[in-house]
Amino acid sequence: MTDNKTKKEHGRGQVNQNKAADLKSTIYYHRAYRKVSYPGKRIFLKFVIFTSPLIIAVLFLSPGLTLIMSNFVKYVILASFSSESIDILTQQYLLGDVYVLDFSTKYPTPLFSFSLFVFSFLTIVLIHKFRIPKPIALWIIFLSFMNLVSSVFFTFFPTAFPYDTKQFSELYIITEINMWLFIPIITGISLLPLPSSTLSKFIIAFSVLIYSIVFGVVRYVVFMYILRKFSIVFMSTLFFSFGPLMDFFYVVSIFSLYVSIISKKTKRDIKAWNWSY
Repeated sequence: MTDNKTKKEHGRGQVNQNKAADLKSTIYYHRAYRKVSYPGKRIFLKFVIFTSPLIIAVLFLSPGLTLIMSNFVKYVILASFSSESIDILTQQYLLGDVYVLDFSTKYPTPLFSFSLFVFSFLTIVLIHKFRIPKPIALWIIFLSFMNLVSSVFFTFFPTAFPYDTKQFSELYIITEINMWLFIPIITGISLLPLPSSTLSKFIIAFSVLIYSIVFGVVRYVVFMYILRKFSIVFMSTLFFSFGPLMDFFYVVSIFSLYVSIISKKTKRDIKAWNWSY
């Protein structure tokens, strides 16, 4: 019986080894060793053809887009503050004029600056007592610190602040146009090496650009409304925390989602991948 048991175990071991050998022939290398196949020597020409239509469109359409933005913000501000006097000014930039808003700059009162200081200080000190995820807590602390510094500045040097509403509007519009020009470049560099159709890549790049334009208009409305409603004490917080630099978040998010979809579709396509050894 012992011999029969030994033979059975040996037979099972042999079967398992055969199964392992069969599986080994179908198991792909770990994805850590995979890299996208080199797109070819004409990658620069593809890049120029891919990005040029979007860049040219931004250059020629940006004057009209900024005029639409300014008119929309003007409509919202006048609907909320009927007595407000708002001007739409032109400024030369790149291939034509861009349009920016100008209305009376509202400065914070000493009481408002002091209240903001107290609120920001208490937020920084007491936030650890709440069960908030650390990344969100750090973001809140960052915003509170910027508001705290601004409140101190406007408490002691209210007239020394070198920027007004018009200058903020100019900075936002110009920075936004630069972001619209930069998005086709960064998406082209990121998408072209991927193993997918050029049409799908162009649709993704175009969608990101359209999203940036729409989001830029909405953000412009919110920024200008806050500056008119609450004062320019929030100017630095708005621009550096929620301004055009925030566009990288959704650019990276959309790119990551697209790469995830492409990776799932091509995970078994040997021609789409090289091995990094």
